[in-house]
Parts: sequence; C-alpha cells; structure tokens
Amino acid sequence: MDAGNLSKIENGHAMPTKRHLEALFEKLGINPNSLITIFLADFRILIMIAIQYYELGDSERAVTILYGLKKNVEAHCIDKIERGKRYPQVIYNLTKCLNQMGKREDEVIKLCNLGKAVCLETGYLWHLPHISMNEACARYDLEDYETCEKLLRDIVHTLNLYERHHEKNLTKKYAKDKLGIDL
Repeated sequence: MDAGNLSKIENGHAMPTKRHLEALFEKLGINPNSLITIFLADFRILIMIAIQYYELGDSERAVTILYGLKKNVEAHCIDKIERGKRYPQVIYNLTKCLNQMGKREDEVIKLCNLGKAVCLETGYLWHLPHISMNEACARYDLEDYETCEKLLRDIVHTLNLYERHHEKNLTKKYAKDKLGIDL
C-alpha cells in the first residue's frame, strides 16, 4: 500500500482517509458489521477507527462500528471492571455520533440512560458527564429545555467536583449559547 494515497495532510499531520481505514480493517481481518470477542487493544483501536470515520464525515460507518462494539460488550463483558471501562466509552462515542446525525434524539436518550446506569453501577464515572452532555444536547433538540438545564447544572457540578475545569467551562458556554443561562 502506498501511504501517500491513503492519507492526507491536515495542519501538518498525516490524517487517515476512509480508504486507509477500510484497508486497516481488511489487514486486521475485521468485519465491523459482525464484531465478536475483542481484546482490549483491539477494542481501543476500533474506537479510534470509529472516531476517525466520524471525523471524516462518515457517521453511519462510525455508528455501525460502535453498535458492534456495544453488542460485544453486552455479550462478553461479564466482569464489572471491564464493563465499567468499556461500555460508557462506547455509549459516549455512539451518542455523540447519533446527535450529530440528527433526528435520533429518543435513541440517544435511551442509550445515555443505559450508559449512565452502567457508570453508576460499576463506579467508573469518567464518562458520566460526557454521556450526560450528549443527553442534554438531545433534550435541547427535542425542546425539553427544563430537563436540558437540569442536566447541564448537574454536569457543571460534577465537573467542578472532579476539578475538570476546562470541560466545566465548555459546558457553561454551551448553556449560555443555547439556553441563555449562566451556570
């Protein structure tokens, strides 16, 4: 394979193209439409590939990969620790893609509720504010401003407790821009 034909230069960095990602799947012998038991390293690679598809504008492909990973975690991650680490990461990325695609708000909210439940059940809370933010965006799109505002307030409070100030400030900016409120 000629790397020059498979990547593009963006901001001085080589970025993979869709063709490059497809070649990677082929080389790894992975069919993203029927993902089976995946080791942790493979899992991380597939998340990164899905994110690249999303960033290249192919949200449908990203969603297909992420739904495959979701099914994989549900079927094979019996261990509470592994489930707590993997499931919220998949749900966060999946709901982010679905939000960007639009018109799938009910699906996003349902998935966010599943992801938040796993965060709380397992005690792995890193993705909890991210998942809640994706739900807040879906609620905003459904014009459920009251629930959106409550979620945003909870997110700001949580991020403040975690001392994740940059993310807290981005959430506050979203609240100001979308709802005209200061949190």
